[in-house]
Amino acid sequence: MKDLRKWMVGLDLTDHDEKLIRYTYELSGSFDPEEIVFVHVKKRNPIPERFRSHPDHSREELLKIIEDKVHKVFDETKKVKCEVHGGTPYFDLWRETFLHQTDLFIIGEKNDVKSRKLVPEKFVRKSFCSVLFVPEKTRKIKKIWIPVDFSENSRDAVDVGLQIKEHFPEVDIVCQYVFETPSIDLIEAEVRKDYVDYFRDESREKFGKFAGSIADVSSIELHLTPWLYADVADHIKEGAEGNEADIIIMSSGGKSRISSLFLGSSTSELIKLEKKIPLLILKQKINKIHAWDILTNL
Repeated sequence: MKDLRKWMVGLDLTDHDEKLIRYTYELSGSFDPEEIVFVHVKKRNPIPERFRSHPDHSREELLKIIEDKVHKVFDETKKVKCEVHGGTPYFDLWRETFLHQTDLFIIGEKNDVKSRKLVPEKFVRKSFCSVLFVPEKTRKIKKIWIPVDFSENSRDAVDVGLQIKEHFPEVDIVCQYVFETPSIDLIEAEVRKDYVDYFRDESREKFGKFAGSIADVSSIELHLTPWLYADVADHIKEGAEGNEADIIIMSSGGKSRISSLFLGSSTSELIKLEKKIPLLILKQKINKIHAWDILTNL
């Protein structure tokens, strides 16, 4: 996808950094970004030096640590940069994505329930760029899972999946559509299956129109799921994990460029769930100065 030209990767100086750097390297083969910036935000330490259990590295020392990690995987080129900033990690990372005009921000996902429910969702909600969460365990991408609602934004997610497939033809793409079965509780049990099949067939027709302009539509599998759970996010997570998908790609909420700044309920809920699979949330490229005005005046 041409819009994903400038990347930023958030590092926290844990063992997860090496996996994050390697995953970024493998993914960059499909997109060939013009810039990848690896950033660490040095949290301000209010503890007096005499009471610290660990040494407080200078920015220069931290920068050297990061550069050593990155250049074990990436060649030293002008498009690969490393930076260290001081401040509050998530806020300052968000600020840096804005200042760098970042198109894709990549961050590690930890199995920390509190931070998973609060921080990542807030970050994505406020960010002006697409965000990729990478869990501690990943696999080579062989199956891409794309939840769709047949909007233009979900078509963008399909395009990103197809771009990955261009570089890795063996990759399978599955589009999942969670369809409604209105008032199914009022339908007699003996015809309930026919009732569900009616909406399943209707969903196939919608997908046919949605995928009509895709050159190689036969390369995409359609996975239809009746909406049974309270949150569509649960269906997406269950479908992706149950079918052994290696990455989930989905668009943010809204059908217009401005509304895509805000998260749909399914996207928001999926971010809060534990991620065993990398999750890429796509946001439309918009005029970021105009978007800044909108958000600061809410």
